[in-house]
Amino acid sequence: MHFLLALVLFSVSAMADVVPGFEDAAVFKDVMAGKIKVQELAATDTKATFVIRAFFPKTSSDLYVDLVTNHKEYPAMFSEIKDAKTLSANAERTEWTYWMDILITHLIFSQHIYPEGKQVYQRAADAVSEGVLTHTLSNYGEDMKEMVQKTRLIPYQGGILVHDYIHYESKKSSSFSGTIQKKLKEQFVRFMTVYRRKLSGS
Repeated sequence: MHFLLALVLFSVSAMADVVPGFEDAAVFKDVMAGKIKVQELAATDTKATFVIRAFFPKTSSDLYVDLVTNHKEYPAMFSEIKDAKTLSANAERTEWTYWMDILITHLIFSQHIYPEGKQVYQRAADAVSEGVLTHTLSNYGEDMKEMVQKTRLIPYQGGILVHDYIHYESKKSSSFSGTIQKKLKEQFVRFMTVYRRKLSGS
């Protein structure tokens, strides 16, 4: 009887430690070991959905958001971003709009694009709850149907688990669709790598 009770208590405790979005034990183990994991959820000629997971030690959700919304520092962090600025920010520091000049290079071709976006931060209710930063692009409507990034910031073991959901959908397919999707994944992983190094030193 004591053995059964201990087994039940252990099972309940193990279940309580499972973080939503990190249920895969192998992925969670890799993330806690310092790897950044990418999972493709769906992909067609016109759209792609993927999730990036990582652990940032020794930081907090608010510090993550402070860094990601510090637009003027983007050029110093990312070589392809030539200029960036905040267009607006509310007093509560929960909503921002921004503009960027990005040089896109593929093989021998290069082109400047000028995305504008909005970031909205749903701050956590307390120190142990998760916050969510939602990021959408507000221009390129003639080409893009939707571009949304939803970043869950989950306090865990003195740091944060980052669960980054990205969905991209264009209005029409092209011969470069696969390349665009591949570059998007690479870019978002690189962004997360740089953010983690800035915040956690790893």
